[in-house]
Amino acid sequence: LTVALLRNFFAFLPLSLIIGKALEELLNGKSLFLVSAIIGALGLGISMWLFIEAIGRIGVSVTVLVTGILPVLTRLLLIPIAREKPFKRAF
Repeated sequence: LTVALLRNFFAFLPLSLIIGKALEELLNGKSLFLVSAIIGALGLGISMWLFIEAIGRIGVSVTVLVTGILPVLTRLLLIPIAREKPFKRAF
């Protein structure tokens, strides 16, 4: 249980850091960046672990695929958004 949660936590940490930085910018630079990133990574890790438990072996391979692709896709989607004025200082 702990290993699965930690693995998913670290897998989703980059995505959560990006989301946390955007949230920090939206909240006018208040220091919630690290807190929101950790909470986000834990939440995503737990939900992915539950997904693995529910689906089984197929879920594991799908999760590995999603875990590898999701941060890349998120970064690609957020880079154009980051060029907008409100997010310029966040990235």
